[in-house]
Amino acid sequence: MFADVVVLREHSRPFDPDQHDGFYDVAGGRRRYTIHAKVFRQWFGGSARCSAALAWLHKQGLLVMGDRLAFPSSASAEWAERTPLA
Repeated sequence: MFADVVVLREHSRPFDPDQHDGFYDVAGGRRRYTIHAKVFRQWFGGSARCSAALAWLHKQGLLVMGDRLAFPSSASAEWAERTPLA
């Protein structure tokens, strides 16, 4: 399975999760990825592995949460989901 993750360019159309699995932009020389939650779960084969991957990303400081406080949960991935501003 190959992911359809596209670059989000300034002045581009809003992201459509029905057309792409996700998008990325470049900030400070680093790529920042936004992946549709349903697709992310599929990549990891279900809820348990998805939650473990999100917890690892969070622990490593790689999960962008904005001003929102997050408490990782093994029961659900909702704590990490948010609506992108792009």
